[in-house]
Amino acid sequence: MGREALKKVVNQLRLALAPREVSSLGDIPDFDVKEAHELYKQLLEPVQIGWKDAKNLFVVAHGPLGHLPFSLLVKEPVRLPAEGDLLFANYRDVPWLAKSHAVTMLPSVESLETLRDTQATSSKRKPFVGFGDPYFNPLQAEEGKKKTLFK
Repeated sequence: MGREALKKVVNQLRLALAPREVSSLGDIPDFDVKEAHELYKQLLEPVQIGWKDAKNLFVVAHGPLGHLPFSLLVKEPVRLPAEGDLLFANYRDVPWLAKSHAVTMLPSVESLETLRDTQATSSKRKPFVGFGDPYFNPLQAEEGKKKTLFK
């Protein structure tokens, strides 16, 4: 697959990941699961004997592939069912690579050496969890204020 063809595929897949001019979650375009599987077949399937038994995959992506989370590649052909009442529920049974392997994107192969040489962190650190703003535009924020349980 040439660089331009690869760039076209990645851009197609990213339409659902970074949509433009979307005013609600329902406006997000469908993720192209067929194209994600085709990319999987081209990139990972030919060399799967070397990684299929692993739990973790470390990926150093170059060029257009650096803009695509490999965990979203689809391992088997699948047809996305029609969307029901619950948004994005039709993706529940998609055989994502992330369902079978932890995927870590690395900036370079040299970063593995840097990580190996880094000292372990203190065991005194406490876990952290963060939550983001659930509103995607000012209209949704105003609607949310009207429906909030907490004042």
